[in-house]
Amino acid sequence: MNPTNRVPRGAGFVLLGGLGSLALAFPLFGALGYLAALILPLLLVWFAGSVAFAVTAPGRLARAYVFGNLGMLAASVSVFAVVWIRLVTLGEQPNPAVAAPLYLALVLAGLLLGVLVGAGRPQAKS
Repeated sequence: MNPTNRVPRGAGFVLLGGLGSLALAFPLFGALGYLAALILPLLLVWFAGSVAFAVTAPGRLARAYVFGNLGMLAASVSVFAVVWIRLVTLGEQPNPAVAAPLYLALVLAGLLLGVLVGAGRPQAKS
């Protein structure tokens, strides 16, 4: 791996890991309330994984991590857009009892799909 690529790659992994852990923390606390605090150490491990993947050589696990984070972010952005469109057009807020578990399910589906896509992609040629 080229040493000049380590700093931007590391910064990208840390930024993506931080955004991904936030994308998962918001629906967790929305759906589970204070019980999500028990899962918070796992989110810290998820974020620490970004540092571990940043300093190691790129591989299948690192691609799965990147695509999993991108899947969670895509799900969060799409839910955000749908809620705002609904709020602007209909003028009503979503019911939290329905929206919170649905939001969590969509973010977890984005994570799963992203991990599957990232793990299945072939290695990029250097």
